[in-house]
Amino acid sequence: MDQSTKHRNATVRLDDLRALTELGLLRLPSAAAESRRTTHMRTVVAAASALNHALASQIRCMLVNCQGSHGAGDLARETEELYAALMQYAELVHDVGRDRERILTGVATEVMKGQDAPEVRIPRGSGKPALRKAV
Repeated sequence: MDQSTKHRNATVRLDDLRALTELGLLRLPSAAAESRRTTHMRTVVAAASALNHALASQIRCMLVNCQGSHGAGDLARETEELYAALMQYAELVHDVGRDRERILTGVATEVMKGQDAPEVRIPRGSGKPALRKAV
């Protein structure tokens, strides 16, 4: 490991994962807020996917090497890549946990804005209501 990663640890706390789950299940009334939420979630999902790939690759390489033969893969490189992916994912999950109050406050504000919006009434006999495109 190089000096920049030598003393860093990756910790994923259950509370942070729960906050991430909460954010993943939310649906926000404004298109702008929902777009920000989904962009953030896609970033976390991309990091989780990279972690999944790095873990699978490192496991395959470890299995080949621990069974007595040295494979063509570089186990040390695979381990470094796994560590980097784990750090990236853990940092993103931690950020959601740390920013949970700000995120939920923003959500509450969006919900309140949505509740303050005037209710659209459709006059009787005016035909089918126009449907709003889902975000």
